[in-house]
Amino acid sequence: MNITFISEDVFHYTFDSDYGIIKVGKYSAENTTGAQNLEDAANIALHCFDSVEE
Repeated sequence: MNITFISEDVFHYTFDSDYGIIKVGKYSAENTTGAQNLEDAANIALHCFDSVEE
């Protein structure tokens, strides 16, 4: 599975893959399960795409 980091904004990290685009929410007071950094976001995105393959 290949994923590519596309962009980052105030609320999300955005990735592209063979399955399409996914936005991973950033950690905040309102989103305590969000990614704290780009590495966390990439791991979350990979997990989502791996779940699609199963």
